[in-house]
Amino acid sequence: MILGNTNLSGASEFVVQGITIDGQVFSLPEDWALPEDWVDHLCDMLSTTNIDKRTIYSEFVRPAIIGDIRSVVVQLEIKEKHPGAFDRITQFVGEHNLKVRPGRGKTATPVIAERRDPMRNNG
Repeated sequence: MILGNTNLSGASEFVVQGITIDGQVFSLPEDWALPEDWVDHLCDMLSTTNIDKRTIYSEFVRPAIIGDIRSVVVQLEIKEKHPGAFDRITQFVGEHNLKVRPGRGKTATPVIAERRDPMRNNG
């Protein structure tokens, strides 16, 4: 599979980076109809909220900061399970000329494995 100019063959996930193809840090235009930022815009498509009003991200689309770059990690399984969301993500990437790269490989990292213990010094 190819997304933009990125070959995702053999990958189980891809990363939408907050950098445009020409190297600029991406942010939504000021006249954008929605007040949230672009990461929230993409991740909120499949998120839910719990009783405490905390956002619970889908296993298919989740925010990340990778090397100080705001990004969105997308599981390729989303294409079969939520084709409309996948189409919207690919459309958004194309409209805004965002960089995309393969994720961690053939086996997706479970979301729980990426959560850090807030009591541990991760610094």
